[in-house]
Amino acid sequence: MRHAVQTAEASTFTAVVERETGRRVVAFSSHTHLDPPFAAELFRLGPQTAHPIEPQ
Repeated sequence: MRHAVQTAEASTFTAVVERETGRRVVAFSSHTHLDPPFAAELFRLGPQTAHPIEPQ
């Protein structure tokens, strides 16, 4: 269930990270571990450029 929600929200999460960093997100991965409990949201950023992406 959580994976389905994370997949549906990936574009929202990606947009926030791109807006805040000025860099493209080239990959997003979301994982949950039950014992011990923790969650991880990973964003692989593209290279820094002289022209950061513009907020929409």
